[in-house]
Amino acid sequence: MKFQKHLLILLFLSLLIAPNVAMLFNKNSSFHASSFHPKILLSEFKSFYAEHYGFKELLLTDYISFKKNVLKENALPNRIIEAEDNWWFLGNHYNNSLNDVFGVEKLSENDLYKISDYLMGWKTYLKHKNIAFYILIAPDKNKIYKEKLPFEMVSKTTRVEQLEHYLNHRDLEVINLTETLFEAKKSNPVYLKNDTHWNSLGAFKGYESLLKTIQQDFRIIQEHQEDYSYKYEKNYQGDIPRLVYQENPISRPYLDKEVYTSKELFNDDFERHYLNETKEKDILIFHDSFMLAMMPFINETFKNTRYFKSVQLDKLKIETYQPDIVVLELVERNLTDLITLKKPLEN
Repeated sequence: MKFQKHLLILLFLSLLIAPNVAMLFNKNSSFHASSFHPKILLSEFKSFYAEHYGFKELLLTDYISFKKNVLKENALPNRIIEAEDNWWFLGNHYNNSLNDVFGVEKLSENDLYKISDYLMGWKTYLKHKNIAFYILIAPDKNKIYKEKLPFEMVSKTTRVEQLEHYLNHRDLEVINLTETLFEAKKSNPVYLKNDTHWNSLGAFKGYESLLKTIQQDFRIIQEHQEDYSYKYEKNYQGDIPRLVYQENPISRPYLDKEVYTSKELFNDDFERHYLNETKEKDILIFHDSFMLAMMPFINETFKNTRYFKSVQLDKLKIETYQPDIVVLELVERNLTDLITLKKPLEN
C-alpha cells in the first residue's frame, strides 16, 4: 500500500515535470525578451511559458475536441469569440481587449500620468536632438467590427479615448486611427475575419493617416493606392483560431505592386533595416505586430527605414542611427504596456 502511494506521487510529479523537460529540448521555443525591465520580463516570460510548455498542442487539441464535439461547448470561452459569418474575435484573455471595446476597463489617473510622462519624456529628448516624434495607435478589431459580435453592450469611454483627452492640453499628438478605419470599412473590409490584425488595405489607410501628419513637418512623397493591385494568399491561417489550435483557412487579400524601389538589408524579426536610395529621410519605428502589414508602404517612402519590435524606445539605437523621424506604433489593447517603460534618462 505504501509502495503504491509513493508510486502514485512519483507518477503525479512526473506528469508535472514532463512538459517543462519537453520544452527545454524544443529548439523552436527559445525565449526572447523585448525589455529587461523586471515587470515586462516577467509578463513576457509568463506569456511565453503559457504558449510553449511541452505537449501543449497535443493536450489542448484533445481537450478542445472533447468539449466541442462531445459536450458541444466552447472549450475556451474567455480566449476567443466565434461569431456569425466566420468572424473570430479576441476575448478578455489578452489584456481584457473585449471589455476595453465597451469602456469597461479604465486607466487610473496614475496610469494616465505615467503614460504621459513616458511619452513626454521621449518627445522632449527627441526634440532636443531635432528628431520628430509621432505616436500611432491602431484600433482593436473588436471595436471596428463591434456589430459582428454576438451580443451588445452599452459603450462608454475607452482607454484610448481617456488617454487622448488627458493629452489634449499637452504638446503631444496621438494619431488614433479609429475614425480612419471606421470610414474605410464602409467601402472595403479592413480587418481579417480570422485574425486580430488589419488587412493590407486597413494598414494602407493607417499609413495614409501617418503620412498626412508627417507631411505637416516634412516634404515627403507618399505612396498611392492606385499604384498597387490586389493579390491573394490562399489558405491563410489567422492567429485567432490558432489560439485554440483550430484551422480556419481563408483567402487573404493584400496590396502589391510590380516593382519596389526599397531593398531589405537586415531582418531577424526583432530588428529590420530597409534601404531606398530614391528617398531622403530616415525613419526609426518602434512597434508591435500591427506594423508588419504597413511595412511595404513605409519602406517605399523613406531612405533608411529601421524597425524594432518593442514599444520601449531605445536611446542607444536612436543616437546610433540618428533618424529624422521616430514613430511609436502600438495597438490600443497594449496601451497599458507604456505604464512601466523607461524614459530617456533611465534608458
